[in-house]
Amino acid sequence: MFVPNPTFIDKPNLFRSRSRSRWGFERRPNSAKSLPSLVTILFICLALPWCSGVNLYFEPEKHTGFYDTFKSHLLKPQDKKHDANYGKGFHNRDNARNSDVDPDANKNLTQLITSSGYPVEVYTVQTVDGFLLDLHRIPHGRAGPAQSRGVVFLQHALLSSACDWVMNFANDSLGFILADNGYDVWMGNTRGNTYSRRHISLSPDDAKFWDWSIDEMAQYDMPAFIDFVLKKTGQPSLSLIGHSQGTMMNFALLSERPDMEEKVNVFIALAPVAFVGNIVSPIGYLSYMTDEELYTHCGNKIFLPNDLLIKALVDLFCTEKAYEWICEDILFLFVGIDLRNLNQSRLDVYFHHSPSGVSVKDIVHFAQLYRQKNFGKYDYGSPEKNMARYNQSTPPQYDVTKIKVPVVAFSASRDWLADPTVSSFLSTQLLPFDLRHFNNFL
Repeated sequence: MFVPNPTFIDKPNLFRSRSRSRWGFERRPNSAKSLPSLVTILFICLALPWCSGVNLYFEPEKHTGFYDTFKSHLLKPQDKKHDANYGKGFHNRDNARNSDVDPDANKNLTQLITSSGYPVEVYTVQTVDGFLLDLHRIPHGRAGPAQSRGVVFLQHALLSSACDWVMNFANDSLGFILADNGYDVWMGNTRGNTYSRRHISLSPDDAKFWDWSIDEMAQYDMPAFIDFVLKKTGQPSLSLIGHSQGTMMNFALLSERPDMEEKVNVFIALAPVAFVGNIVSPIGYLSYMTDEELYTHCGNKIFLPNDLLIKALVDLFCTEKAYEWICEDILFLFVGIDLRNLNQSRLDVYFHHSPSGVSVKDIVHFAQLYRQKNFGKYDYGSPEKNMARYNQSTPPQYDVTKIKVPVVAFSASRDWLADPTVSSFLSTQLLPFDLRHFNNFL
């Protein structure tokens, strides 16, 4: 099958139309649950003082990240021991736990993997600019070592960590699914999240530690990960899977590094992001603030760390059946409404591990891309500063038409961040390829 454009598979709309509030959220049957718009407004307002964090930094192995599920699975019978709600419809908030915190909420990434019966290896990768990044490996599935079908590298999304890939049950987590199907699975943690908040000379208390955005992730983090994995495994190439910002940093990388064509045999983009000018999420309203206003409100360090305040709020609201709608609406504020594909019995797990922190500069960069409707590097705000940085008066643009690596992308019609119309435009900019060459993986 020859694909005229890179394969973009749009998730079908499986949902009937529902009554919506003026803010786009579902109307709840009683008045106590008809205030999501107020909650979202309060969340945006409260997020600003938290931007710089409470400066409570933790050991990387004591925390984990956020999971935004990319496909819908139901629990299989062998997994019912993990969930007391098996067979009761775990997507229904009425069947969720009443108040107990799920044990997975307090596990770190290594513990999430081993407690599910999988082996794990942890490595530290040093980037050219001195960041120390945690890299986790699941070398094989629960059945034990077998002939490998190849190396797969998974890159998480904005405000997340590698926990995204293993936070659900074994048949619901992509990292476990791939391992059980014979792949050697590697999962990266980008600079600044709870697993990669280290540097050879800088402290997280220093503003210079946070002086980076998507540009540095693409220029330093991804090449360091890829080269390390290939050297460790002895393989000539790997398959790359990214989610949301994890796709953006790799679109940027692949557009500027022709040598990656030999190291990456296929790039699978989940919720592909490059051009963000049409996002529906209210987060887009942050772009109406100037860069200076964002830095004034958020500081110049970390944005939304995984700190004690967030964990306390999660324990207060996300474990009580009567208040779980608050956690749901905060989640939907970011990514869009999709109750059918949300395991509501694990909301406390998701929010205990997320947000995982990112630099304020990265958020400002996203706001710039939304305003400017392009896919360019960080804008330093004046022709003089850009000239000093890039030797040109405006930021260079990432040219995705230069990408030679085959791309298979999955977009979703209800995604408020990776808008499907923008994803469709992105598909027209990439080279066509023959999907039959990748039947072994796909």
